[in-house]
Amino acid sequence: MTTARSNRGFTLVEMVVVIVLAGILAVVAFSRAPSKGALTINGQAEQLAADLRYAQTLVQTQGQRICVDFTASGYRLTTAASSCATNVETAAGLTGQITLDGITLTNNLPGNRLVFGDKGVPYTDTTGTALSSTAQLTLSGEGGTIVVYVSPVTGRVCVPIGGATC
Repeated sequence: MTTARSNRGFTLVEMVVVIVLAGILAVVAFSRAPSKGALTINGQAEQLAADLRYAQTLVQTQGQRICVDFTASGYRLTTAASSCATNVETAAGLTGQITLDGITLTNNLPGNRLVFGDKGVPYTDTTGTALSSTAQLTLSGEGGTIVVYVSPVTGRVCVPIGGATC
């Protein structure tokens, strides 16, 4: 005499195995997720690069030089016509000092200034002194370090995130 087995659900052993496997997958996925610091520094590096590109666009569309002054905690866009004193609104609508949250900003620029002149070409001052080498704007914080590069001849702004190269 054989008894028919009912196929109405999972056994306790099957349920335990599924829960253990789901737990292992969750731990592996969570350990590979970027930290909050990494997301913050990536986002702020991209925002800095976007603001530099916007400054170049303003030069080309409005015909005036734009200064970008850097401090350890951020940067500021101004017009060169005002001796770099009059604030320029960024693409995001911000004016004045842009503060990078939890990030330290260093650079290799003399005078901590980058000036975009004719056709978006970067200079080190308002008189048109050309960059002698690629400008490196280094953002350091909890999520690591990212360098934003500005090419001396063309003014190309590059952020090598995720293994990309400039």
